[in-house]
Amino acid sequence: MYERKLFMGNSKLNAWMKLKGLNWVQYTLFTVILFK
Repeated sequence: MYERKLFMGNSKLNAWMKLKGLNWVQYTLFTVILFK
């Protein structure tokens, strides 16, 4: 839940993700993998 909150609140990250062509699903999977 924290990761999703971070994602929602971070416009720089949003911009970076759009630049990289990532969507929130890929981001969530990435953070889950990263923080486990």
